[in-house]
Amino acid sequence: MRVTNIDPPGPAAAGQEVRGETGPEILHLKLRFRIQEIDPDRYRLRLGVDLPFGLVVDEDLRCTPLDDTHCRVSYNCDFHFPPSWRGTLLRVLGVPC
Repeated sequence: MRVTNIDPPGPAAAGQEVRGETGPEILHLKLRFRIQEIDPDRYRLRLGVDLPFGLVVDEDLRCTPLDDTHCRVSYNCDFHFPPSWRGTLLRVLGVPC
């Protein structure tokens, strides 16, 4: 992903929005990440992600320290399909939900 904008700029914080693009130069797919919550005491990060074609993902990332140099990452996500023909097409194509 190529980051195109961070609003507001600076270290990650709740309410911050990161925009970017991915894909080859002739087909830029736009992405938007909204930081919903950062909990440093529990090593947790919650994000809302807008993907191409109206697909929305709610991310809940948690890190559990195992020792001084290792951690276990739990990656939980919840996909939401757009309420239109696009959502039906994404389901038929087998996009994970």
